[in-house]
Amino acid sequence: MKIHVAIATLILLIQNALCVDNRAAMATKCVNTLGITFYTAAQLQTIFSCADPQLYATPTNTTAMISVAKDCIINNSGSKALAALSLYTNINSCLSPDDILTLAEEWATPLTKLTKTLTNKCIKKIKTCKAAGTGQEACLQKFYALAKAGITKAYVNKICTKFVKQNLSKAQYACGVKYAPQIMDITGYKCATLTIS
Repeated sequence: MKIHVAIATLILLIQNALCVDNRAAMATKCVNTLGITFYTAAQLQTIFSCADPQLYATPTNTTAMISVAKDCIINNSGSKALAALSLYTNINSCLSPDDILTLAEEWATPLTKLTKTLTNKCIKKIKTCKAAGTGQEACLQKFYALAKAGITKAYVNKICTKFVKQNLSKAQYACGVKYAPQIMDITGYKCATLTIS
């Protein structure tokens, strides 16, 4: 009898491990560990799900990913839509004559270079998974497992610090530090306390 219980327990543990929703876990990590406050984990999961087909279809097309991600954020902000629009307007006013969306496109290349190692691992994971004939959702779950393991608070701080020092003007950084707390808790990030000349 004890053997049957042990086997049943082992089967349940394996099933639980295989059924972990890595997309949901990544969304939860963004909120609980990385400090995102503007969206809940459930809202982030919806936004991720919206952008996933583009990620799966063309994982190396940054322009398409930014376009789809922007639409996913706009179309899935729900009750946050007015707050997001207000934040967008305020950031653009602070950055004037620059625009945050134009800057995001300009920053995509240097950000991709800084995150190259993890980005390449994630892209390779999707490509290899697709080539093996594995379905979209299974491949995306593997992608999220890899991303979840690699994107830590220390990693975000390291990338942010390098990115800021190499790519932002003093005025752009000031705007970022001013409005970032409306999106995430920046305490504990050294990136938020830099001196940019």
